[in-house]
Amino acid sequence: MNKKVRTILIFLAAFACIYIAIRQVLKFRLNDLLKEQEMYGIQITHDNINLNILKGSASFKNPGVQLTQEANIGFVGEMTLENFMINDIHYLDLLFTGNIDIEAISLNKLQAAFKTAQIDSTLIDHTATGKKLGLAIILKDLVLNESHITIHDGQTDSLLLSLKNFNLDVSDIEVSDRTIAHSIPFIGEDYDVQSDSIFIKISPYENLQIAQVNGDHNYTFLSGITYGTTLSKTDFDAGLIEEKDHYNIYIDSVQFQNLGLESTGQEDLISFSAQKISIVQPKIGIYRNKLLPDSYSEKPMYSSLLRESPINIQIDSLQLKDAQFTYVERSKWENKGGKLEFNKMNVDITRLGNTYKNDTQVRLTTLFMGSAPFEGTWSFNVLDPNDVFTFEGELHGLALNELNAFTQPYADTRLEGIMQDVYFNIYGNGETSTVDLKCKFNDVSIFLLKPGTRKKKKLLSALANVLVSTNSKHRGEDFKQVSVNVQRDKTKSSWNYIFKNIEEGMKKVLL
Repeated sequence: MNKKVRTILIFLAAFACIYIAIRQVLKFRLNDLLKEQEMYGIQITHDNINLNILKGSASFKNPGVQLTQEANIGFVGEMTLENFMINDIHYLDLLFTGNIDIEAISLNKLQAAFKTAQIDSTLIDHTATGKKLGLAIILKDLVLNESHITIHDGQTDSLLLSLKNFNLDVSDIEVSDRTIAHSIPFIGEDYDVQSDSIFIKISPYENLQIAQVNGDHNYTFLSGITYGTTLSKTDFDAGLIEEKDHYNIYIDSVQFQNLGLESTGQEDLISFSAQKISIVQPKIGIYRNKLLPDSYSEKPMYSSLLRESPINIQIDSLQLKDAQFTYVERSKWENKGGKLEFNKMNVDITRLGNTYKNDTQVRLTTLFMGSAPFEGTWSFNVLDPNDVFTFEGELHGLALNELNAFTQPYADTRLEGIMQDVYFNIYGNGETSTVDLKCKFNDVSIFLLKPGTRKKKKLLSALANVLVSTNSKHRGEDFKQVSVNVQRDKTKSSWNYIFKNIEEGMKKVLL
């Protein structure tokens, strides 16, 4: 064996010995770091660690994590994985500092079952967030494959969250104080997601379910979406101390284009953006019991709500396609309430957010009570602190007896006649508004009914019809025009403000 070959063999043998030695030291370091977590209530187990120093990777076979009450993070439970891969590890940092810089993590076949637990605030170190792990982690990519995750309430054992066959790939991840402060676990630059079923308990009374999710940053598709109150209307009302909406919503699909949840580059600010969101064939049912005490909490205008959002919102276009909306309001114990219906509704909202200088605009078309075409345009500037807005609309061919589905159970009143054309323009701010309304109508009659029956109060009905205009002809004009000032009730919603303007205008037209 010549000297050159012998030198190469000695070098390779020395390199192999050093490689093995470094692997053993690194394994010891990793196992030591994992062992340290037990003092924080986090028990981590595995069958084997496989390190590849040259590739900068590590894999854990059959790892398991158990969170105990001592972890004090709000959850207890356990999770297991078939394989846990870490790629692009900076091993020199691990070897000499004990910290880990990681570029990519992959979790395969994650099975997790957690329950909520009380947090002992006296044990939280507010000056050292993230130091429990003893690690400094930089994460460029996170991959979850075939994950199944459940979270139950620790006291009632009711299901709070369920993810089935959940697959996620997120790049350029940030987990920080500011994301947690906004109740967002992390933000990322790009993603790919697929899931069979998602369940989220939104509130003690309301659940959200999504049958399927599929997509990436460019296009994401959600299908089979239901959101609703879990209790029946009777049971729901029985548990309330003030009026609250009961929901029953089904959406065929929601489509996102160029969806983003990113850092703005400004301190503590996060941005939610989308080029377009399409909500396809939503069926929305809302019920409210007005027999319960009113809720007197102040409701902000939509422009104010967007303006004061803690995150930046920038949605270029939001559309509702072929929506059905039903609203039921109960005012008497002897019936189930009056009903208003909006069918074949299409809504197009442009510049929805708090970063646009130009106005947000809402355009909608619908068939009111199944037959009367209505269209409207609502405009406001989110950046205007006075919440100035305009709302223009028109309604055609409304047979007033269609409104009896609402007026009869709600107010013991029956209507007859035709509203041929109604045009209105509302302009105002967060305090007051003015509605200019003109209307063409014929053969209008009002009949007051005895409570719980369809029998007329003949005398009162006759007096009412003396006061009410039967048609709109006025001084040779087919249209009757009015202008009314309206004071906003700040305990009601922005939509209520619009409806109140139309209601006050119609009262003045008819009386």
